[in-house]
Amino acid sequence: MVASGAHGSESRQNGRRIDALREIKETEQRIEEEKQKARSEADDIVEEARNEANQLLEETVQEAEREAEEHVTEAREDAQERADELLAEADDEAEDLRNVSETQLDEAAEAVIDRFKSRVGGS
Repeated sequence: MVASGAHGSESRQNGRRIDALREIKETEQRIEEEKQKARSEADDIVEEARNEANQLLEETVQEAEREAEEHVTEAREDAQERADELLAEADDEAEDLRNVSETQLDEAAEAVIDRFKSRVGGS
């Protein structure tokens, strides 16, 4: 019976070893499942962050475009205002020149008429 008892002890040890190996395998499998779950969650977080960054970038670009349009509009308005001022100044200067020219023509005409009168009257 001693042989039978030794055999039973060995069988129990083998059973414990098998149970331990099964437990190790199950633990490794749970660890692998947790790793996959963690990777999937990390991928989701990265994707969400990437989407938020892209959305923020798009909003920033749109805001910059709006500001640039405002600056262009303001610059055009300023340029138009300055052009109107310059045109008004040019019109004023042209009018002044016309007035000076007319005055000079009138004076020259009077001088010619006076000379003509003095020649005609003197003859």
